[in-house]
Amino acid sequence: MVESKVNIVCIPDVHSNLEALKSIAERIRKIRLDAIIFVGDFGCDVRDIEWILNVLSVPVFSVPGNHDEVGSFIGTDVDKTKTSFRGISIFGIGGSGPEKFGFPYEWSEEDIGKLEIPEVDIIVSHTPPKNSLLDQLPNGMHVGSRSIRDIAQKGNGVLISGHIHESVNVQRINNRLCYNAGSLGPPYGRTQYGIIERNTDLDLWIIKHYVLIEGEWVMQFSSIDLYK
Repeated sequence: MVESKVNIVCIPDVHSNLEALKSIAERIRKIRLDAIIFVGDFGCDVRDIEWILNVLSVPVFSVPGNHDEVGSFIGTDVDKTKTSFRGISIFGIGGSGPEKFGFPYEWSEEDIGKLEIPEVDIIVSHTPPKNSLLDQLPNGMHVGSRSIRDIAQKGNGVLISGHIHESVNVQRINNRLCYNAGSLGPPYGRTQYGIIERNTDLDLWIIKHYVLIEGEWVMQFSSIDLYK
């Protein structure tokens, strides 16, 4: 059974920026927190990240990014695996595509298209959906995944991504609320994180994105969506 309110912190691509991660860990110690999700691209020994998180004592779920080796994870690996906590179900899709640049974990659209995606509340996909507010480069090109978009268009709940650092945003695709949390490290890195709240009393998903600006945490945007 899902509790009346579950708060999940979403950590963007870390890319070795442990100082930014420490700032986030210190910040989220002060809020009600039920779990943490990483979207991949750790860029460092995951034990360094685990050491920073030790003070939080909450479940952690993750997928590897394209810069990570297949099988890299923090907490519980949800890559192509379904799990759940407190009544919230999660499934992950690590790595990136469709373009391949020689990074450790890359796939084709056909690879992802063959996956059997279970019906879950949260999909953690390192790569964002194609042709959205979440996959656009500064030159206007959309470089996300068509197969991930196909997945996003089916079912309900939330899809979390990173990978395209400059496209931090939130957008509803059909009945699914999709969110790109960005990156802590270069390029376009910032000290930032997201809060994903499932409120069963009001039957809502709520996503809030926070950025550290001149020593102050500022909410960059907030999006509320019916669970459907």
